[in-house]
Amino acid sequence: MTAWAASAKIQRPDVEFETCHWIDGADPNDPVSSYHLTLDRTSQQIKQFSNKTFVIVGHSSGCAVANELAERVFSLPNWHLVVLDGFRPDKELLSKSDCWGAKSGVHCSRNFYALRQTPNFHVHQAPVNCTANWPLHFSLVNLNASNENVNGIYQGYVDCKTNLEWLERE
Repeated sequence: MTAWAASAKIQRPDVEFETCHWIDGADPNDPVSSYHLTLDRTSQQIKQFSNKTFVIVGHSSGCAVANELAERVFSLPNWHLVVLDGFRPDKELLSKSDCWGAKSGVHCSRNFYALRQTPNFHVHQAPVNCTANWPLHFSLVNLNASNENVNGIYQGYVDCKTNLEWLERE
């Protein structure tokens, strides 16, 4: 996340980015249980700064945490949820959400098919050298993800050039 944030700030110095690192030991099937303090703090910030617009973004299992944060601030008007190839938001959240999957030729990212039926679904067109499972999954957060440099989950941010395609739609 450090590499992601650094690249994002270079590309968009006009935007304030706050990241939340994956907590070691968090259960990828139930990550929310490890993030209650972060969720409490962040939901209070969104409530406190009602004059700012917040884009809540999750990638992969982190989407469960982002979805939970969106549920906590649902009644407020100053937020939007972006799901990058992760847990699908519930029906109520979909009205304020954009969901993304990646595709390269006939190859699709890990959660592409689970998200493609959502009302605001978008496709990131990954390059031709990004067709394997993990590179496609990480292409939504790292434009430099390729079959050559991402062989698994731990290489997802190698040579990171943050993919901010979702932000350009906001």
